[in-house]
Amino acid sequence: MLVTSREDRTQIAVLEDRTVVEHYVTRAEDVTFVGNIYMARVQNVLPGMEAAFLDIGKGRNGVLYAGEVLYDELDLEEGDAQRIENALKPGQKVLVQVTKDPMGSKGPRLTMHLSLAGRYMVLAPGSDLFGISRKLTDKERDRLRRIVKRIKPAEHGIIVRTAAEGVSEEQITADIERLLAKWARVEQAAAAAKALSAVYEEPPLVVKVIRDNFGPEFERAIVDDEDLYRQVRGYLDEVAPELLDKVELYGAPTADARARAAGAPALDLPEPEPDGSSPDLGPADTADTADADAADTADTGPAAESAAPVAQAGGEEAAGSDQDAAPAEATTPEATTPEAMTPESTTAESTTAESTTPEAAGDAEGSQDDAAPATSAEVDPLVGSVDLAAAAARRQQLPALFAAYDVGEQLRKAMGRKVWLPSGGYLIIESTEAMKVIDVNTGRFTGGKDTNLEEIVLRTNLEAADEIVRQLRLRDMGGIIIIDFIDMLLKANQDQVVRRLKRELLRDRTKTRVSEVSKLGLVQMTRKNVSQGLLESFSHSCEACEGRGVISELE
Repeated sequence: MLVTSREDRTQIAVLEDRTVVEHYVTRAEDVTFVGNIYMARVQNVLPGMEAAFLDIGKGRNGVLYAGEVLYDELDLEEGDAQRIENALKPGQKVLVQVTKDPMGSKGPRLTMHLSLAGRYMVLAPGSDLFGISRKLTDKERDRLRRIVKRIKPAEHGIIVRTAAEGVSEEQITADIERLLAKWARVEQAAAAAKALSAVYEEPPLVVKVIRDNFGPEFERAIVDDEDLYRQVRGYLDEVAPELLDKVELYGAPTADARARAAGAPALDLPEPEPDGSSPDLGPADTADTADADAADTADTGPAAESAAPVAQAGGEEAAGSDQDAAPAEATTPEATTPEAMTPESTTAESTTAESTTPEAAGDAEGSQDDAAPATSAEVDPLVGSVDLAAAAARRQQLPALFAAYDVGEQLRKAMGRKVWLPSGGYLIIESTEAMKVIDVNTGRFTGGKDTNLEEIVLRTNLEAADEIVRQLRLRDMGGIIIIDFIDMLLKANQDQVVRRLKRELLRDRTKTRVSEVSKLGLVQMTRKNVSQGLLESFSHSCEACEGRGVISELE
């Protein structure tokens, strides 16, 4: 995981085998409401739509559908049916949580089923909900079920997240206690809140992504900003101290860097861009990925309804105690030994040589186990022995973090319509107002002399299934998605392609649903909308053709 900060934005990229598979960004001017809890005021109720519009004090009214109303907590007159027009009246104050940010002409989506996401659990206050992530094995689900049933608070619901895999009962208990303390603060704030005020707000993007995504399966997280480095370490120090050693400050020597300096290979980084800048592409701030942990449960709010991207934490879907699944994996780039470069000036305590890579940076002090940071380094429990001044000096000589890992170039390619497959086939990806469409083509792939057309088509479709899932995650494509695989004669081959697609979707932290192949040979699927998407976030419609892609020749 790479975390980088520029003057106007923070970006996070998740890499698997040096390939970018997920990307998050938040800008200084961006505002996300997902996960926030507000004391809202009912503006009007539309019985025909079975919905009400509520003012949360953020300019645009949010919509609360009838299925998201907690009728038991509202004063219904005796004999009244549980209908939204009987439960809500204009001017009434209601405690709601945002499940989806405003998008286009639509306002934020609201629910009265509140939820709070933790590292391992999701708390559903006042609910009897109990779910376990479907991405876990049956054996692990049984273990966690026994633990949670012993410690679950009677008055609240609990959803077990994928991140709980392998954690101890003590860690789970501590996470639930943190959530209960957080809920107590929310109740206290709600009791004193006036209408149109925030009662609870989600943490910054970097903390949410770490909370919902970063786990033991990650090799490391590299951060190039001191404040963000402290944020990440501060959060992990509280909830997952065993992961602290996986967090590195870009440019600073670490235990991992010292090991590589002693003989292990380090990452071969490319030369910096001419202007020394970092590529600055990235999708809009995604919704809280904690949502996907409760994808298949009752509507219990943003942290439980869909729990993403983010990471929403890995396509995680929580369900009843009878459901199953397997966790996603993430790996990091391979490495080769770089050349070192000497700085213009150093202190005797810090270093005598500099490296062009984050791993090899500090080879001099890395060669000795007892190397100490510069005496001028500020002592900070969230920084430890890292010499911040020396790390900052090294970063000036290193490529920008995203440039070092080729993130910008991969994002630029993801902005295009065509995506090439390993064997020469390709995808064409198009977006419309109604849906996203993906077409698979054999392209240059003709196979060998001993292969037939069906084998060529099957291989291309299998490669396409793998790449389609990567593109869905990277581009953050949501809504209805139609995939036109190349026609196959054998039903067994069709089934194999669909199985491959579903298997790869287990890596996705956003809620997805896949249908079987239709009579027309199309695969229909849906993916939860959590952001505008990569293309929409970094482009605008052509002023000449208004986004249609054509220029009229009519006079």
